[in-house]
Amino acid sequence: MADESERDEKKIFVICFMFWNPIINAPDVVLLEMEDLNRCDADTIANAIAKTFQRYSLLPNHCLTFLSNNTNYMSGITGEAVVKFNQISGAKTFRIPCALHVAHIISTNFEEIAFEKTSATIGFTKEKHPFNFLYLAWELHNGYNESNKESLLGMKSEHIQSLYQALIEKHFSKYQQLLRTQWLYELKTAQQYLDRRSSHIKFTPWFISKLKSRKKTSKIYIEKWELFFN
Repeated sequence: MADESERDEKKIFVICFMFWNPIINAPDVVLLEMEDLNRCDADTIANAIAKTFQRYSLLPNHCLTFLSNNTNYMSGITGEAVVKFNQISGAKTFRIPCALHVAHIISTNFEEIAFEKTSATIGFTKEKHPFNFLYLAWELHNGYNESNKESLLGMKSEHIQSLYQALIEKHFSKYQQLLRTQWLYELKTAQQYLDRRSSHIKFTPWFISKLKSRKKTSKIYIEKWELFFN
């Protein structure tokens, strides 16, 4: 099993061996190496694993499976790390991908096919897409703080929540902030919106009317609430 994590400008590469332990008569895992790598690519990973086999006098042909994430240098068909390791060592190991990462890739691809790929991966745009709508819901209810120049009088999430409570006696927890690369976050935000939709429909037109009655309310702020309501 191999994976890497970033630490400052270094890549911390971890190599574990999983095997049947005859002493305890159960599967076991041993951490053999944890190295600092300047880069992570197929050649670097394959060589690091091959050297680990040599250092501990392990037999490459006893390595049957290779568990990793699904980054390109791990999951390519012809030039990825496992293929190169087999070429170097003469092993015939095959890769088992991370199931959660596979599910994430499937979910992301499904969303892009169903709703098209967004032109931007960070922040909010007016492009018609579920992600942008959910991002707007989060931004209006939890995305503002006192440093936002376009918000009304430093309007923060607790102010919005107190208004919901006063008008329709509803108290909401924070919206999950969306990340385009984390599909589960987007799914949680979508579920939160569906649970609160009827309350938003009651609250939003009232709030827009109050915003418009003030002379110095930011036009951008009003436009975003109108877009959310529409």
